[in-house]
Amino acid sequence: MKSFQDCIRSLESKYGRDQHNWRWGKIHTITLQHPLGSVKILGFLFNLNSDKYEIGGSDHTVCPYFSYQPGFKANLGASERCIMNTADWDGSFSVIPGGASGVPGSEYYLSQFRSYLDGTFYKEAFSDDAVRSSAIHKIILVSGK
Repeated sequence: MKSFQDCIRSLESKYGRDQHNWRWGKIHTITLQHPLGSVKILGFLFNLNSDKYEIGGSDHTVCPYFSYQPGFKANLGASERCIMNTADWDGSFSVIPGGASGVPGSEYYLSQFRSYLDGTFYKEAFSDDAVRSSAIHKIILVSGK
């Protein structure tokens, strides 16, 4: 009972008496951080890290976002979510938190993070026709020989 009372006092002192303000996401957050983004000046100059977002989940949930470190800043979670339709591969969907490109400076770096957090997906193109019709860019490689 003492632990419960201490917990309630702690919540009230941090978030007020209105229990509607006691949202898990207020303290449980996630930021995708590039390894070089931990160097503050590099993270700032090159926009290497995502913004900080409220996030649900824990290491005991279907949608886990958690940390093995003390505190509530999540830094672990699924690296990709997929819905694969084996009867029609072009009817498959996926989302990648790092975006279509994990390369800082690319317009697609972290481009899917908001979708990842919102639980939405992008249609996958598997067949040659689907890939050709959904292509935005094209690269032609020519042998130097």
